[in-house]
Amino acid sequence: MTPVASPRRQRASGNSLQEQLERVEYACRLRDDWLRVGLSPEPADRDAAEYAVTELYRLVGALPPEFVWAPSPTAAVAMLRSDPNGPPGFVYPPTNIPFRNWPFPQRLSGAKYSMRTRLTALTGYEPESWNTRSRITEQEWATKTPRELLAAGATVRRIIDSMVHRPLQESLRDNLYHPMRAEFLGPGDRRPEALGYEQYDTWTVAFHQLCRTAGFAEYRPDDAHQLDQWVTLARSTGWWWPGLRRCVMAERPTVLRTRPRAHAVHGEVRLHCPDGPVIEFSDGAQVFAQATAHKPPARKSGAAR
Repeated sequence: MTPVASPRRQRASGNSLQEQLERVEYACRLRDDWLRVGLSPEPADRDAAEYAVTELYRLVGALPPEFVWAPSPTAAVAMLRSDPNGPPGFVYPPTNIPFRNWPFPQRLSGAKYSMRTRLTALTGYEPESWNTRSRITEQEWATKTPRELLAAGATVRRIIDSMVHRPLQESLRDNLYHPMRAEFLGPGDRRPEALGYEQYDTWTVAFHQLCRTAGFAEYRPDDAHQLDQWVTLARSTGWWWPGLRRCVMAERPTVLRTRPRAHAVHGEVRLHCPDGPVIEFSDGAQVFAQATAHKPPARKSGAAR
């Protein structure tokens, strides 16, 4: 993938209109790069993914797991449901138990949640930065360029939310993750605890990494290191389910069909195919745009290494 050209390093912390504009435009290029990553049909980079998972396990005091690769999330879910030692459902541990003594899944989720809370505090935007200062209308937000918005008094944080954060959420969470999760887990298993922890939140990882790369935020070293592992996972693999002794990893789709969302102005896309599946995997598993009926693999699937 072609590297995204960045503004000159010495301007990363500048406050002039031109310097702010350069960083906003850079962030938009990074957004487009992350949309390509999130919609990639390329095979998983298994070595990179396993290395990042091993490091995440180490950060919460767990030994490296056995890695088992499945050709699709459908195959991974079937494997987990038939395994009595698969990842347990999420249960909050008692508040009087030290973090180091929490069960492994809770330690992993807790570490990530704590990191995200700290990063969000640095990358979130102030409520007053919406329209109270600049009085920019919603129509103007949708049609004006970053330069025009900055000149009209919009804050950089508000522009980044509108042009970067929301498009990532709408494309990768609302229009990709939610339909896929409903299809893989079924209509009766939409609770977070239904099957443990399918780790797939590329939109959040992308935004925090993008803010750091574009110079909008600087993270403390331990958060930056943990974020690096999540970034590697987002760029190298699809869904995965961490268990204490075994980690099940699913391959990426081989086909993923999208179209620009109606009235999209910042690269937003949605799943779309009028006469077939919108997502296909190598084992025959499919997802349809309506996601009304689960389509299992054409043949029995098992773990593949």
